[in-house]
Amino acid sequence: MQKVNESKRSSQGYVGSVYTQSAGDMLELEGVRNMVKNMNKQLRMENAVDNRGHKLQYRVVVKGREPFEKVNGRSYNWAGDVVGGLANAKRLDV
Repeated sequence: MQKVNESKRSSQGYVGSVYTQSAGDMLELEGVRNMVKNMNKQLRMENAVDNRGHKLQYRVVVKGREPFEKVNGRSYNWAGDVVGGLANAKRLDV
């Protein structure tokens, strides 16, 4: 997993970027998802809550970047997502 444009990011949750054409990167993404899945199971078993009393759970968010092709002349929609979904993305930000 690579850190792409890390100095320009304001998010504290950025883990890294994976390339969809790389089998190793996709396995690493699956490993991150499994780690979060197991961590959430453990948190549920312990009834963990945050400082406001809400159940504590984490999630993996994947955003597509660098589209393979434009759809109707557009690469991204108003929310910053790749038009055409993750299948149209060369790189995924985790």
